[in-house]
Amino acid sequence: MLSGQTLVLGAGQITITKNLMIDGDLDNDGVADITIDANALGRVFELDDGSGTPDLEIRLSGLWLTNGVATGPGGAVLNRENLSIVDCNLIANQTMGDDSPGGAVSSGPGNLTIIGTNVIGNSTSGRSSDGGGISNVGGNLSVTSSVIAQNETTGFGSSGGGIYSDGGSFTSGGGSLTVLRTDIDDNSAVGRGGGINVRRSSYTIDQSTIRYNETTGSSFDGGGLYSVTSNPSQRGTIVNSTIHGNRAQGYGGGLYILFNRVQIFNSTITSNTAGGSGGGIHSDEFDPDFGSRTVVASSIVASNQPSDVDFETFFTGLNGFTSRGGNVIGLGNATDAFADSELIGGADPELEPLDRYGGETYTRPPLASSPAIDVGKNPDRLSEDQRGEVRTFGDATDAGAVERNDMD
Repeated sequence: MLSGQTLVLGAGQITITKNLMIDGDLDNDGVADITIDANALGRVFELDDGSGTPDLEIRLSGLWLTNGVATGPGGAVLNRENLSIVDCNLIANQTMGDDSPGGAVSSGPGNLTIIGTNVIGNSTSGRSSDGGGISNVGGNLSVTSSVIAQNETTGFGSSGGGIYSDGGSFTSGGGSLTVLRTDIDDNSAVGRGGGINVRRSSYTIDQSTIRYNETTGSSFDGGGLYSVTSNPSQRGTIVNSTIHGNRAQGYGGGLYILFNRVQIFNSTITSNTAGGSGGGIHSDEFDPDFGSRTVVASSIVASNQPSDVDFETFFTGLNGFTSRGGNVIGLGNATDAFADSELIGGADPELEPLDRYGGETYTRPPLASSPAIDVGKNPDRLSEDQRGEVRTFGDATDAGAVERNDMD
């Protein structure tokens, strides 16, 4: 019986070239029982049959993968196929050398699905080595009920401290990113996107928290999330989510949005900080050629520093924000996009401290005296808030990611 045992690799990586399932959860309790330690001699797994197309289906479950070190992509796993990682722990892996993305996992063009997995304490150290935790280029990346924490990029120009996801094309559909019921926590990047950097791709952040991430390089943007595309068909959605306590040396402490159409519904964006403008959100100006627009509904964007909602004014000078109503908004040059009834200026939105109040992620429920109570909307007809509780309780929906109920 191998339960609780560690397999130490002595001669480099394990290469998988066929459809395969490896299950280290020997007692089926959802907890990893087998550790594979690469002993800093190479990565743990390479998944590639050499065909040049992602035609294999591979599943890794119930495993600890640790001490992977690769000079090249993927500290623990290099995936060229279609991979599912379920109930695993990817801890303390790294890549070394320039152009070596994915401290824990480098994936693409195949699809990568991560469920119930901790990706913690991984890193890249070379120049242009994106994705301290996970790098995905050209495939679909889905992360559910997981923790992506304390990962970092330390080489110049290396972006996406927690997750780097690149759809692969500004002109075609490309890959996508989905983050559901996941905590993106305390990651850092020298480049853009301390928590997440998503490029040339549609993406959805749902019932998730992006907290305490940072860009450490001088003047780099997007402490929590950096988002860029020029394809109007590639859109971003942030719903029922909390973005809190992130920091950018440049613009956009919580979010930096460039050439992108993004909708932010029923979310809470607080206590983020930027060296430039847009402590909460820094959005591109409206440009009809790109369709760029940041649409906000039933959300709290307040108590960020030095401002909450700002837009760029390089070319068109048109406000990049649109309100769908029901918001609680603080300060910034984009406040003209919001009704007077949605603006609270520098006032306190009166929320609970960030903590666990039910559900899988950290949230900030409104206090009974909060201006967010019963002022919101539910444009997507959501049945649940971020915690999984009823979305509309009482007379109307509360603004923000969490609905206050009798139990709060």
